Amino acid sequence: LEQSTLFHDEKIRDMARNLCVERIEEINARSPLLETLSPELFREIISSPEIDTCGTSCHLSKIVAAYCSLHHGKIDKTTFDSISDRRLIPLIDKSAALTLLRLDQASREVSGENVGELSDLQKRCTTVVAQNWKHFCQGAATLGADYEDDDDDNDRSNAYRKLPASVLAELHQRTIKAAKRELDESRKVARERDQELKSVEDRLSETIQQLA
Repeated sequence: LEQSTLFHDEKIRDMARNLCVERIEEINARSPLLETLSPELFREIISSPEIDTCGTSCHLSKIVAAYCSLHHGKIDKTTFDSISDRRLIPLIDKSAALTLLRLDQASREVSGENVGELSDLQKRCTTVVAQNWKHFCQGAATLGADYEDDDDDNDRSNAYRKLPASVLAELHQRTIKAAKRELDESRKVARERDQELKSVEDRLSETIQQLA
């Protein structure tokens, strides 16, 4: 695909780009194609109006996380913000959440942006982490392991340490709220089950007394 750009063959380039757009759901986070695309061309593909962002949001988030991990040294903040925009990936897949959190933080630090306040992307990521708190806490999968570089950051502890205090505080708060809601719901279901069981027992007792 990039070779067409080198030879200035815009027709071939456009055909290849359109093919990627049409088959975006067939491109996975480990596709060799991601290694060959320039940031400009990747942005064109991801931001194509022909892509159903509502239906493919989680899939796109995994692709964006993988691509940015591969090319983090070539992607400026403007490009990163555009390909991680809420309009393109309103929903974040849990396997991409931590990676995107780290990448967003790194991008903001390089640009000198105030990192004390959470960005919109960080809010989306912390939301999905909180919603899947059991997955992360129980170690169903290493956070961000699919998109880590070959370094020592493949365990959750090291991954969390790379996050700023503001993000960790938000994660803690949202996770506690999510766990509490789930616990309250479980207790509600248990109470309803107990009430139903008692009702059955009462009817059974009445039936036995009538037969006696």
